[in-house]
Parts: sequence; C-alpha cells; structure tokens
Amino acid sequence: MDEIQSCITSSGEENDGLSRLPQEVLLSILSRLSMKEAARTGVLSHKWKEHWADYPGVLNFEYSRTKEEFCSRTDLARISQDTSDFVNWVTRVVEQHHGASIEEFKVAFDLDNTYQSHIDKWVVSALAKGVKSLEFDFNARHSILIRFPYTLPLECCNPLKCPYNLASTKPRLRTLVLKSIIIATEVLECFLHSCPFLENLHIRRSRGLTSIRVSGLPLALKHLDVSECSKLENIDILAPKLLTFGYKGQPIQLQIRNASLLSEVSVAGERTDPLAYAFDSLSEYFSRLEYLHLSTSLLSEMNLVLPPISNLTNLKHLRLTIEARCTQSLLGWISLIQASPVLQKLTLELGSYNWLCDRILGKHDNPQPLKCLKTLEVFGFVGRIIDLELATYVFENAVVLDEVVLDFKHFFSKHAIRRPHVMKARVMELKRKLPAGARLLVNDWL
Repeated sequence: MDEIQSCITSSGEENDGLSRLPQEVLLSILSRLSMKEAARTGVLSHKWKEHWADYPGVLNFEYSRTKEEFCSRTDLARISQDTSDFVNWVTRVVEQHHGASIEEFKVAFDLDNTYQSHIDKWVVSALAKGVKSLEFDFNARHSILIRFPYTLPLECCNPLKCPYNLASTKPRLRTLVLKSIIIATEVLECFLHSCPFLENLHIRRSRGLTSIRVSGLPLALKHLDVSECSKLENIDILAPKLLTFGYKGQPIQLQIRNASLLSEVSVAGERTDPLAYAFDSLSEYFSRLEYLHLSTSLLSEMNLVLPPISNLTNLKHLRLTIEARCTQSLLGWISLIQASPVLQKLTLELGSYNWLCDRILGKHDNPQPLKCLKTLEVFGFVGRIIDLELATYVFENAVVLDEVVLDFKHFFSKHAIRRPHVMKARVMELKRKLPAGARLLVNDWL
C-alpha cells in the first residue's frame, strides 16, 4: 500500500502513473490486496476510488471485537446498534461494488432473520457475480437474546432463477459454508444441481435440513462436512472425487457412493448414540483411509465394544475423542488399533466427570505388536485407570515408539484437572514403563 502511495505525485491525478495502466492490470493489483487495503486505495485519486468499486478479490466481513468481548456484553441497545452498524456496512459495500466478479464472500457475525432482506441481497449479489467461495457464519456469540435463525430462501440460491435478474455468469461456486442458517433440503439440492464445480461443502447447525441427496448425479465434492443438523435423516450422494468426509450428529442413513479417493473420515455421535451405523455404511472405504477420527461417549453401553474390523490397512493416524466413566475401559477399542498395521500416530482425547475409582488395571486378551506406531498423544490425561490401560497397552506392544505426549487439559472443558500429587505419581509410573528410546513430553505441567 505504501508503494502505491509513493507512485502518486503531488502534482495531481494527471501524473498518476498507476491510473494510466490498463484496467486488467489495475484489477490484478487490487486482487492481490486484502479488502481493507483495496478500500484504502480509494483515497489516492478519484479514478482509484472507481477502481476499488470493481475489486474482484475477497470480501470478508467479520466482527472486529473478540467473541469474548461480545459474549460479555449485556447492553441490549448497544448490541442492537453494533449489529445494525455491521449490517449497514456490508450492505453499503455490496451496493457500491460494481465489479463483474468476486472471488470470495464471507460474513461472520451473530445475525438472525431480523435482517432477512439484507442477507438475501448479499447472497444474490455474490452468486450473480460468480463468487467462488461463499461463507456465512451466523453462530450465536451471545446468549441473552432470543434468536430466530436466518432462512436461506430457494429463490436466492439459484442465480439463474433469482427474482433480481442479476445472474449473468455460469455458477463458479467451489466452496459453500453455512453455519447457524436454516437451509431446506430443496434449497441445498438447488445448489448441488446448479453448481457443477462445488468442491467444498460445510453445513453446521441447520435445523431445516432433512436430507442430502442427489439421485444419479455425480458430484464434484472433494470435502463434505455436516454437523449438528438435528433433523437430518440421510446422506445419499454419488461422490467419485470425495477426499474427506465429516459428520457429527445422531445416527442417520448414510450412503457415500463411488468415493474411491476417500482418505479421511471423521464421525462424531451424540452422548448416548452408537457408532456402529457409521462402520456399516463406510466399511467399504476403510482400506483406503489414512486418517480416522471417532468421537463418542461410552455412556452408551453399545460403544464399549466396536463391531469387528479388519481392513484399516492404510491408516496412518487414528484419533479417538471419548467421554467415559473411570469405571469403564477402552480395551474394547483396541481392535481398531490392531486393524491398522501401518498406524503411525494414535491420538486420545479423553473426558470423564468422575475421577478416581477402585478397580484393577485391565489387560487385553490378545495383544499384538504395533510395528509402525511412533507417536502417542493423550489429551485429558489425569492418571485414571481408564487413561493408564490404553497407554500401557501401547507401551508394552509398540516396536518403534518414539514420542509420548501427555496433556492435562480436560478435553471438553479445556481446563487442567488439578490433582497434582496423584497426577505426578501416575506420570512417574508411566515414565518407568516407557519403552527404551521413547521420549515423554508433558504439556501444562503443574
């Protein structure tokens, strides 16, 4: 920006060398600047102000205050004013933008249906200008207001059919991120049918979505992540280019078809929901996976022992996020590790709300050597029997273990659990069992 300013001489716009450059060169310069930097070029000259209105880059609108600052606010009038100012700012930029295209359009703020008409126009404008990445994150940043989420209407989602008659380019959308927005099944289908280049789809907390299904149409999706959509019943897609898939929520009917490139999967259940449905639905891809993340609670007795698994033959990193009582055991999950002959990294994220209990350290009935495991990470370690059992199994069977990382932060609350005398004793106990050549790293030590 300073370099641009130095090119403007004190003798006026007629000596402004930059402004005499071809339009396509000027737009190329602007596209390399952030939105704020591009806006600042408007002070250089009248011509640059006009060029800024054609800015083809990233329109990123995020609230400047931190989430913590906003959450701590209790002044309803001030919150309402801040929200109104934010909406007016976005609307003003959208209305002043006269360029033919936009690369990315992102809005991150706690908005609801109060501003329905404004948001509708933002969506239509972005899609009409061939936006490649469209992201709306309306996640609540304070809890003192009753909110009715924004609903994305069907007429705004297909540029070819929108009532504003702005659609002039073929949809170029590659990334769609919708958080805390009501999107109906038919609206999402409109996106999937109308945007042949859509590669990244992320949907979170959408109450209206009941199905993600496109019959017979191969999608270009490479990354699909769906979480906390309380009414979702099924996902049924043909996705030959899919690389990563993530789902968090209640059990659903899950059919991912022809995903021969799928290499990363993340599945998280609700507290009492079994995960077996996901194993049944995705088992045909297990031999291709390199990364697998499972998140669940052992409060459901059905999750104590997993279905038989034998084909995680390419898995390099296994991540387990588990909530359990200290009286329970993770030994039933060792089958996952044994089914992964080339596993290099095992990450455990543990949470438990009762701490000490009297029971004997369990042993697995059929231990097998872990020939490739190099790294063990345990987050939420506080020295409970449930913590020690799995770590001990790894220590006793890992052949090339290089590094063990212990972190005392409770995974769900992010606060360290303070039982210093017991925790230190258990760490020393583990250290004595550490295989030769392995090093122990302890984070958040007391």
